[in-house]
Amino acid sequence: MKVQERKDLLSMKGLAEALGMSQTTLWRVFKTNQSLARKNKLRACPVHKSYANGRKYYLAEEVQQWLDYINSSI
Repeated sequence: MKVQERKDLLSMKGLAEALGMSQTTLWRVFKTNQSLARKNKLRACPVHKSYANGRKYYLAEEVQQWLDYINSSI
């Protein structure tokens, strides 16, 4: 991953702020949409990690596109 892209990586807290919702609401949205994606064999949420067992980071634009994809597919 390029150094420029690493600056845009957000934790769950930063992602919630970027999407304009609380962390609890974002967690519920993720939980619901990830189960729908698995059930309907759709693609999973894009997640980035620095190393194998590292903390998860997200790109707000990718997550927003994924949420739109899930909602349009169902």
